[in-house]
Amino acid sequence: MPPLPPVSNVIRVALTGNQGSGVWANHFFCDWTGTGPSIADLDLFCTAISVAWSSHLASHFVHDISLTGVEAVDLTSSTGAVGAWAGVVTGTGTGSIMGAQMCGVISLKIARRYKGGHPRTYLPCLLQSQLLDESHWTPSGIGVVANDYGLFIQASLSGSYTSFHPNNHLNISYYHAGALRPTPVRDDIIGYVGVSKIGTIRRRIAS
Repeated sequence: MPPLPPVSNVIRVALTGNQGSGVWANHFFCDWTGTGPSIADLDLFCTAISVAWSSHLASHFVHDISLTGVEAVDLTSSTGAVGAWAGVVTGTGTGSIMGAQMCGVISLKIARRYKGGHPRTYLPCLLQSQLLDESHWTPSGIGVVANDYGLFIQASLSGSYTSFHPNNHLNISYYHAGALRPTPVRDDIIGYVGVSKIGTIRRRIAS
């Protein structure tokens, strides 16, 4: 498989964590302005993201779900700086532990129209109190999660660092009709909508 092409002035943020004995992972993109992210500043950026997770999202997960790592990679070139944070942000929500294959899905809205799958993010399993039935989250529950995910992104991107300033939450499209694009397409994320149907990511249950 060929390597993905560089995307100038864009950072890929990878989130990783534990759910019981298993793991979960997520990511998002943002653009930046400035002279170019340094490793030290990307470390600070990752720390700020962990704080934003604690402030806006940890309450939507029970104690066996935690954020344990954040990595930020400058995609401008293959030698772009990489920063990281490692620690534990434990879920503070209450309720029973549920299946690791269940997840909350947030639809990421963009202005561009096209056929096919649109951007979305998959969060770990939400709280039992947010269940409507065996297949759906309550509209109000998933709506609050979507709003808080937007606040998490806003807080994550609100800092300014010596070498760069994070700006907009992006989607990066690398493929079209199954083929790798020579130049990736960028879209600003303009809204967050919770999907009431319970999402399922089977590979998330692997230990």
